[in-house]
Amino acid sequence: MWIQPAQISACAYDERTLRSSLKSISQHYSGIKMPVAIVTGSDDRILEPAKHAYPLQKAIKHSKLVVLPDTGHNDIEQNRDYYRFINEFLADQTLPTH
Repeated sequence: MWIQPAQISACAYDERTLRSSLKSISQHYSGIKMPVAIVTGSDDRILEPAKHAYPLQKAIKHSKLVVLPDTGHNDIEQNRDYYRFINEFLADQTLPTH
């Protein structure tokens, strides 16, 4: 068996509690002070960009959003533009000085 019963149970628990968890933590998104990269695919049907990525970008002041064209939820890492975006995002960040 490639999935153990405990994994199925954990996934079911996550699904049952996800909406209430997101509602609770989303109230704190505006308090995030660090840069955040948000990556989504235009064809994502699990976390549709219009319902998730765009509102998240709006809520987090220092966020940068990229929507990868013709890319679904599980295809993001297979899109070459994903790595280019992440590398550019990280290169733009400066280390904090003390």
